[in-house]
Amino acid sequence: MPVIEQGHTQHRRSSLLINRRKRPIGGTFPRRWRRTRRRRTRRRARELERLLCRGGVAYTRVNEVWPNVYIGDEMTARKRFQLQTMGVTHVLNAAEGTLNSVDTGPAYYQDVNIEYYGVEADDVPTFDLSPFFYPAAEYIHDVLSRPENKLLVHCVMGRSRSATLFLAYLMIYHHMTLVEAIEQVKRRRRIIPNWGFLKQLRQLDGQLQEQRQSSSNEDSATCRKTEKTIQQKQELYLCAFGSSGARI
Repeated sequence: MPVIEQGHTQHRRSSLLINRRKRPIGGTFPRRWRRTRRRRTRRRARELERLLCRGGVAYTRVNEVWPNVYIGDEMTARKRFQLQTMGVTHVLNAAEGTLNSVDTGPAYYQDVNIEYYGVEADDVPTFDLSPFFYPAAEYIHDVLSRPENKLLVHCVMGRSRSATLFLAYLMIYHHMTLVEAIEQVKRRRRIIPNWGFLKQLRQLDGQLQEQRQSSSNEDSATCRKTEKTIQQKQELYLCAFGSSGARI
């Protein structure tokens, strides 16, 4: 009996040692993975910030960043008759509201026949601008579908909110990556979206790439299915008529 108890005790000790070894491994791995993911996210954010700060043009109140699209500041948006002289037909205000915003609105542009679209957004990293990405992109796309239209996209400084919405448009409708969209705009205007908006644009970039990859895989599967159907029809034809074309 004592031997059995001793063996039983040794078995329990061995089990406890194994469990103690397992627990740290299972507990530390997710934490390490999360730390690695956070470091990777911060590194990508720094890379985008360096891209935005590197080179580019000097800051001015308004720039044409795309055919018939201007990004500008509050003062540009308030000069209605100057906009009319520029040929601007539509205004997208990415800073609608009263706090750190541009409180113009549709009535402000009525006497110059400029159509207005407003997005109520705060220029702070914690503000979620992503729900406006697709509606604003669709509006920009609709405006530019007519070659006679010209669009001003603005916020207070024309550097963060307005730039973010236009970058999202380039990514959604022109299939650009975030880096490509930034490089496209910064050649013509100095833009600095806040880090929260950059994070949201990175998420949009990932979603769009996944969608396009999925669509590409579906197209490839459809092509393979079509090729297989054609091959089967050819085989049936050869079985029926032979290589000479005469019915067997």
